[in-house]
Formats: sequence, structure tokens, C-alpha cells
Amino acid sequence: VLYRLAGSPEVETVKTDFTDVDTGRYYAEAVAWAVETGVTNGVGEDRFAPHSAISRQDLVTMLYRYAQATGQDVTGQADLSGYVDAAGKSWRAIPAITCCPEEVPPVLRRR
Repeated sequence: VLYRLAGSPEVETVKTDFTDVDTGRYYAEAVAWAVETGVTNGVGEDRFAPHSAISRQDLVTMLYRYAQATGQDVTGQADLSGYVDAAGKSWRAIPAITCCPEEVPPVLRRR
């Protein structure tokens, strides 16, 4: 979705280091673009998990990185103490979650 939102830009190559992304699949260019722009690093050293559900914190992190890559202001900081699951969030997701929680669709917020 973010790749299409960005206008489906050309990528240098559809080859990535992910062993579970076949370069012939319809999403290969989008994954390669996301890696090139820093939107994703995958779920492990060599995995992207294209057929797995994405966690809320990983989705917010990708949205945050997309916002950074497109020059949007992500400097806001918010208090997460009202979120019942805030303590269980990964350290890498904290900047993404705190930058603009009121901008996040309600389905992604859990208070």
C-alpha cells in the first residue's frame, strides 16, 4: 500500500536479502522499494514474512519510517501511559508510536 501511495517508483532491483520473497511475485518490487527507502528491515536477518499477519507495532513503525522517508514531521512526542499494552512494545517501535498517536486510526490504538 505504501509503495502505491508513493507512486510505485522504479527500484534498482527486485532482488533482496529476504529468502522468502520470490522476485517473480507481484509484491517483489514493493518489498524491494520498502527496503531501499528504509521502510522495512523485515522480521529477521533474511525473512520478510510476506504471508504473515503484521503486528500493530510493526505497522506503526512502517508508517513512521514512510513518514520520515517522505519528509513529514515526526518530531511529536506523546505520553503512552494510557495505553494498556505500552510496556510491552519493542524499543524500536516507541518513536513511531509516540510521534503522533492522535493521528493513528482508532483501530491501531488500544487504550
